Amino acid sequence: MKRLTLFILLGLSLILTACNLSLAEDVTPPPGYISPTPAPTLGPLFPAAAPDVKNGAAIYVEKCAACHGDTGLGDGAQGKQLPVTVAAIGLPQTAQKASPAEWYMVVSQGRMDRFMPPFTSLSEQERWDVVAYALSLHATPAMIEQGQALFEKNCADCSLDFFTSQEKMSSLSDDDLISLMLQGSDAFPAFGANLNQDELYSVAAYLRSLTFAAAPAAAPTAVPATATPVAAASETSTTPAAEGTPSAEAYPNATETIATPVAGIGTVNGKVAFPDGTVPADFTVTLRGYDHAQDSSGPQETLTLEGPVNSDGSFTFENVELPDGRILMAEASYKGILYQSELSMTQAGESVVELAPLTLYDTSTDLAALTVDQGHVFLDVSTGQVQIIEFISILNSTGKTVLVPVTSDTMALAKAPAGTTSLGYDAQQGQAMPVQAQDGSFAMPPSDKSYGLVAGFQMPYDNKSAEVEIPFVLGMPADSSIFVPVGVKLEGNGLIDQGQQDIGNGTVYQVYGFGPLSANSSLTVKMSGQPQTGETAGGTSINSNQTLIIGVGLLGILLIGAGGWLYFRDRKRSEETDEEHGDEDEFDDADSVLDAIIALDDLHRAGKLPDEAYQNRRAELKEQLKKLESRD
Repeated sequence: MKRLTLFILLGLSLILTACNLSLAEDVTPPPGYISPTPAPTLGPLFPAAAPDVKNGAAIYVEKCAACHGDTGLGDGAQGKQLPVTVAAIGLPQTAQKASPAEWYMVVSQGRMDRFMPPFTSLSEQERWDVVAYALSLHATPAMIEQGQALFEKNCADCSLDFFTSQEKMSSLSDDDLISLMLQGSDAFPAFGANLNQDELYSVAAYLRSLTFAAAPAAAPTAVPATATPVAAASETSTTPAAEGTPSAEAYPNATETIATPVAGIGTVNGKVAFPDGTVPADFTVTLRGYDHAQDSSGPQETLTLEGPVNSDGSFTFENVELPDGRILMAEASYKGILYQSELSMTQAGESVVELAPLTLYDTSTDLAALTVDQGHVFLDVSTGQVQIIEFISILNSTGKTVLVPVTSDTMALAKAPAGTTSLGYDAQQGQAMPVQAQDGSFAMPPSDKSYGLVAGFQMPYDNKSAEVEIPFVLGMPADSSIFVPVGVKLEGNGLIDQGQQDIGNGTVYQVYGFGPLSANSSLTVKMSGQPQTGETAGGTSINSNQTLIIGVGLLGILLIGAGGWLYFRDRKRSEETDEEHGDEDEFDDADSVLDAIIALDDLHRAGKLPDEAYQNRRAELKEQLKKLESRD
């Protein structure tokens, strides 16, 4: 399809420095080869400390919501662009069948067959935190309270030791817990035979909440009735509903509206660092705050304050509401680029918050200041065509933000090979995050971490042979590689045959090394043959439709993981394209849509989905169902 079927260019976050492939023992690595970073080890399949659900909520917003949706219904904006249906982890039918250990393994190792990445940037405890939050999405405070009452009534003499053991509980799903309730175990007698299914699940939800870290009790703070933030040129502030009983606090994204305690009032301090140390006249900074809505609609911006920056770069916002768990961030626009500080989260009883410094930079258009620390090319060969996908990991170790010019189909860092059509490109979350310039350029601030870029091109292929000259604007390092399906042979100066690589499940690919290449040079390769079908050298059949997806997995690509931080090159152009071509359907067949409608109805009847969100989503699904039925 046009624009690389948008197969990945609208949905991939590239971390080439974390590629998880190893060369065969009998293959000599190219000069200067650096072993890639291995995939994270799983370690024990239970957390070392009780998972912090609130921390998990912040991680979910940043890493997961774009695909799985704010409430875990699998309806994230970027998830809809993937060629597979994203798991609705917020549905009871899904979550109640999953154990924490199972989801921890997926978060740690990924599932590339479902376009689920391994989240190597998270520590082990952070992975357990986000898993705990994901498992909390389907439960309400009332459900947990009911479960607690039923447990205390039916198992009054039961010890809680089993249910607070991370090692034991991490291996059990809610369904497993219900089986143990009904059958009993060495740790507790059978109970719950007189409970219906909903009641059993409420007990399971309560028992699950016992494994989560207890939220700290908020210190009571007297708040003047007239207290309002000061130093604000413009303001929008809404106090969110807060958590209820301690057991309910384990589920901060619950759907019920509960009592609102008095929020703390305090001061937020920060500092803006300017390139030359001089603060422009009338320079302002914006403070933004986000809270998790009680209707499960995800984090909402509940605080927007604008204030002046002092001559020393410092700024202060006083009389700011600081409820527990609020996410704060400072941002400022400088020379056409919007810079944002790192996120800070408030703690219960906190009266002073110190934000991370907000650093601004001068800009440069000198692309030569950028360097490539890793580069790879994937050639997807199918009947009648070749897709050329370039992945480059770029460092900006200068003291300026480098602007990368773009047009509708081209990016200055990835020139189209002769005879090819541009399929598209994207600059997405790698280890460093690009920011958007007002002129539409990719803006790369200085960073000791790399940026990931991906670009795709397409050219005809007669299924016998073809020659392609691939230009590299910034050059390529010594450990660069080209991956092709088994059966396709490459020839060219500087290519090093690194043999066949088994990437798992017996799936084998051919790997060629090349580099280093200087800036504005190119690599000419001659392709011959076709992808091997049937039994490969590794024992597993490969077809041309699989090669692209598995090849992406081979390169250690991370899919969408940054929620609202995902960078889009040109929103207006994307909207115009949508109007011209229409939105792609989310489902492949009518049965899948019907299943989604049934699940949605069940969720709404259970009171776990707001009416407005339910009606809107149901209308979307019905419209898709009509389209699919009309095709049949």
